[in-house]
Amino acid sequence: MGPFLIANIVIAVISVLIWFFLNRASVRANRLVELLELIDKKNNKQIELLSLILESNSISLDDNKNKQLLADYFREAKLIGDNLILSDGKLNKDNVIKFAEYGNKYIESEKLKGENIDNSIDLFTMLKNEKFSKLTGNEKEIANKLYKDSITFL
Repeated sequence: MGPFLIANIVIAVISVLIWFFLNRASVRANRLVELLELIDKKNNKQIELLSLILESNSISLDDNKNKQLLADYFREAKLIGDNLILSDGKLNKDNVIKFAEYGNKYIESEKLKGENIDNSIDLFTMLKNEKFSKLTGNEKEIANKLYKDSITFL
């Protein structure tokens, strides 16, 4: 019985050690799960608070967005005005119409702001004259006709 007793004791000790380490790992895993759930709850609360802050600041964001759009309309019109001639040297009629449409949007934005649009019209007309001055006589006539047909602010 001596060797069997020693073998049983060794197996019992090894079993207790395995149980101890598995139990300890399980407890650690449970703690980690609890911590992750707590972090998730806090993140959800922070997201709710941030969305409330954004909603309360939406008025000032809209004002900034409108100012940016106004600058974008004028800038886009300038970019389109730089491309009134196609690579083959012909007038790009679509870009003339787009140029006029951006002019309409720019002036409309100024109206919505309650600004005096005379200065804005003068500014956009100066831009048009600058861009159209690069066209030849016949192209300039066609571009002016397309422009006048497409604008709504004059």
